[in-house]
Amino acid sequence: MGPVPMVFIADYDVAHETHIKKANVFGHRYSKGGEEYLKEGKGIISSDGDFWQEHRRFALKTLRDFGLGRNIMEAKIMEEYMFRFEDFKKSHWKNGAIEIHSNTFFDYLVGSIINQLLFSERFKYGDPEFEKLKTSLTQSIENMSIVDAFAPMWLLKSDLMKWRTKVTLAPFDYIFGLVEKKI
Repeated sequence: MGPVPMVFIADYDVAHETHIKKANVFGHRYSKGGEEYLKEGKGIISSDGDFWQEHRRFALKTLRDFGLGRNIMEAKIMEEYMFRFEDFKKSHWKNGAIEIHSNTFFDYLVGSIINQLLFSERFKYGDPEFEKLKTSLTQSIENMSIVDAFAPMWLLKSDLMKWRTKVTLAPFDYIFGLVEKKI
């Protein structure tokens, strides 16, 4: 799409052949500049080759251990939903009606589900850690542009764009620090 070469496979049999049976032949991917700069060729999304296959196997095994593909994951999500909904009913029931601020409710619901699955703890309403995490994620999304995603590495590292890259990636420092603290 645009300057990025892409191949779309719309046939199930061909997709199964290329992605399952011959994944090592067709598993290479195009690396975008901003993604390469942020991930340094590591991780599941932006890596390639043997490194990617090793991390993919590890991620799939770990996700299965967390319950992905089984009812455990659904049970954990429903447990968090029920907790949030009961808490919501208690704190927002006024004069026979519920006052709803859906953005806040769903922010904490989704954030707590993810946090519960990763770190076995939920966020409390008004948690400053959650608020800073949400602000950091919002800033990173607001700061990014199409240039950040598709610019070549040499341009992102040049003096012309170095400031831009620093501003775009700054919110991730807090996020990575938070994850390191939790694990």
